[in-house]
Amino acid sequence: MVNTVEVRWFWRRLFTFLFVGINTATVGWIVLKLDDPDALKWIGMGLITANILLAFVYMAGATLVDLTRIKAEVIKTAEEVKEIIE
Repeated sequence: MVNTVEVRWFWRRLFTFLFVGINTATVGWIVLKLDDPDALKWIGMGLITANILLAFVYMAGATLVDLTRIKAEVIKTAEEVKEIIE
């Protein structure tokens, strides 16, 4: 039996640092090219969302399956709240 537990978190750290570097460079390049405040607002929101997803992957070790389940629960809860409000 193969032990799949990653004790040192090497691959998670490598992925995280590469993602942060590429994400930061891309956002920096876009910000330098844009003058539209509305577009910059949405880029900022996208960066916040990317950082939240990255925190799930790095700290919690969430997989794509876990993130899909979380998304489904958030959508389900939002629909339930919407029904209550209406």
